[in-house]
Amino acid sequence: MAKMAEFRTAMDGMMATVESTKAAYQKINQDLADAEGNIAALTNRLDDALNTQAITSTVLQKANKEKKELQLSSQSEISAHRTDLEASVKVRSMLKRRMSTCWPKRRCLRRSWQAQRLNLLVLGRR
Repeated sequence: MAKMAEFRTAMDGMMATVESTKAAYQKINQDLADAEGNIAALTNRLDDALNTQAITSTVLQKANKEKKELQLSSQSEISAHRTDLEASVKVRSMLKRRMSTCWPKRRCLRRSWQAQRLNLLVLGRR
Protein backbone atom coordinates (compact mmCIF):
# COMPACT_ATOMS: atom_id res chain seq x y z
CA MET A 1 0.00 0.00 0.00
CA ALA A 2 2.79 2.33 0.75
CA LYS A 3 4.14 1.74 -2.71
CA MET A 4 0.75 2.50 -4.19
CA ALA A 5 0.53 5.77 -2.28
CA GLU A 6 4.05 6.57 -3.39
CA PHE A 7 3.11 5.77 -6.97
CA ARG A 8 0.01 7.97 -6.76
CA THR A 9 2.02 10.82 -5.29
CA ALA A 10 4.57 10.46 -8.10
CA MET A 11 1.76 10.34 -10.69
CA ASP A 12 0.11 13.40 -9.17
CA GLY A 13 3.47 15.21 -9.32
CA MET A 14 3.95 14.23 -12.96
CA MET A 15 0.40 15.28 -13.82
CA ALA A 16 0.96 18.62 -12.12
CA THR A 17 4.18 19.01 -14.12
CA VAL A 18 2.35 18.10 -17.35
CA GLU A 19 -0.44 20.59 -16.56
CA SER A 20 2.02 23.38 -15.74
CA THR A 21 4.01 22.60 -18.91
CA LYS A 22 0.78 22.61 -20.91
CA ALA A 23 -0.20 25.98 -19.38
CA ALA A 24 3.29 27.34 -20.13
CA TYR A 25 3.00 26.22 -23.78
CA GLN A 26 -0.44 27.81 -24.04
CA LYS A 27 0.96 31.06 -22.60
CA ILE A 28 3.87 30.94 -25.08
CA ASN A 29 1.45 30.31 -27.98
CA GLN A 30 -0.74 33.23 -26.82
CA ASP A 31 2.32 35.50 -26.57
CA LEU A 32 3.38 34.46 -30.08
CA ALA A 33 -0.09 35.19 -31.44
CA ASP A 34 -0.06 38.61 -29.74
CA ALA A 35 3.41 39.32 -31.15
CA GLU A 36 2.25 38.35 -34.66
CA GLY A 37 -0.73 40.69 -34.27
CA ASN A 38 1.55 43.50 -33.13
CA ILE A 39 3.91 42.87 -36.04
CA ALA A 40 0.98 42.96 -38.48
CA ALA A 41 -0.29 46.22 -36.95
CA LEU A 42 3.17 47.78 -37.11
CA THR A 43 3.56 46.63 -40.72
CA ASN A 44 0.23 48.26 -41.60
CA ARG A 45 1.26 51.50 -39.86
CA LEU A 46 4.59 51.46 -41.71
CA ASP A 47 2.81 50.91 -45.04
CA ASP A 48 0.46 53.81 -44.25
CA ALA A 49 3.40 56.04 -43.38
CA LEU A 50 5.19 55.12 -46.61
CA ASN A 51 2.03 55.78 -48.63
CA THR A 52 1.60 59.14 -46.91
CA GLN A 53 5.22 60.01 -47.64
CA ALA A 54 4.78 59.05 -51.29
CA ILE A 55 1.62 61.16 -51.55
CA THR A 56 3.34 64.09 -49.87
CA SER A 57 6.30 63.75 -52.21
CA THR A 58 3.98 63.69 -55.24
CA VAL A 59 2.08 66.76 -54.01
CA LEU A 60 5.35 68.63 -53.42
CA GLN A 61 6.61 67.74 -56.88
CA LYS A 62 3.36 68.99 -58.44
CA ALA A 63 3.53 72.20 -56.41
CA ASN A 64 7.14 72.82 -57.47
CA LYS A 65 6.24 72.15 -61.11
CA GLU A 66 3.30 74.58 -60.94
CA LYS A 67 5.52 77.17 -59.24
CA LYS A 68 8.09 76.90 -62.04
CA GLU A 69 5.35 77.16 -64.68
CA LEU A 70 3.94 80.26 -62.98
CA GLN A 71 7.38 81.82 -62.79
CA LEU A 72 7.98 81.15 -66.48
CA SER A 73 4.58 82.51 -67.50
CA SER A 74 5.10 85.58 -65.31
CA GLN A 75 8.50 86.18 -66.88
CA SER A 76 7.05 85.84 -70.39
CA GLU A 77 4.20 88.23 -69.51
CA ILE A 78 6.67 90.73 -68.07
CA SER A 79 8.79 90.43 -71.20
CA ALA A 80 5.73 90.98 -73.42
CA HIS A 81 4.69 94.05 -71.41
CA ARG A 82 8.23 95.40 -71.56
CA THR A 83 8.27 94.96 -75.34
CA ASP A 84 4.90 96.71 -75.63
CA LEU A 85 6.08 99.57 -73.44
CA GLU A 86 9.28 99.97 -75.42
CA ALA A 87 7.29 100.05 -78.67
CA SER A 88 4.86 102.57 -77.19
CA VAL A 89 7.73 104.79 -76.03
CA LYS A 90 9.27 104.65 -79.51
CA VAL A 91 5.96 105.60 -81.13
CA ARG A 92 5.43 108.45 -78.68
CA SER A 93 8.93 109.80 -79.20
CA MET A 94 8.42 109.59 -82.95
CA LEU A 95 5.10 111.41 -82.57
CA LYS A 96 6.69 114.16 -80.48
CA ARG A 97 9.48 114.54 -83.00
CA ARG A 98 7.04 114.84 -85.88
CA MET A 99 4.81 117.23 -83.97
CA SER A 100 7.71 119.52 -83.27
CA THR A 101 8.97 119.53 -86.88
CA CYS A 102 5.80 119.45 -88.97
CA TRP A 103 4.41 122.47 -90.76
CA PRO A 104 1.67 123.40 -91.65
CA LYS A 105 -0.79 122.28 -89.01
CA ARG A 106 -2.86 120.20 -91.36
CA ARG A 107 0.10 118.04 -92.27
CA CYS A 108 1.00 117.80 -88.59
CA LEU A 109 -2.47 116.54 -87.66
CA ARG A 110 -2.36 113.92 -90.40
CA ARG A 111 0.99 112.64 -89.13
CA SER A 112 -0.34 112.67 -85.59
CA TRP A 113 -3.29 110.55 -86.66
CA GLN A 114 -0.97 108.11 -88.46
CA ALA A 115 1.27 107.86 -85.42
CA GLN A 116 -1.68 107.18 -83.14
CA ARG A 117 -2.88 104.49 -85.51
CA LEU A 118 0.59 102.96 -85.51
CA ASN A 119 0.63 103.09 -81.72
CA LEU A 120 -2.73 101.28 -81.55
CA LEU A 121 -1.48 98.64 -83.95
CA VAL A 122 1.63 98.06 -81.85
CA LEU A 123 -0.37 97.84 -78.63
CA GLY A 124 -2.96 95.61 -80.30
CA ARG A 125 -0.35 92.90 -80.93
CA ARG A 126 -0.57 91.67 -77.37
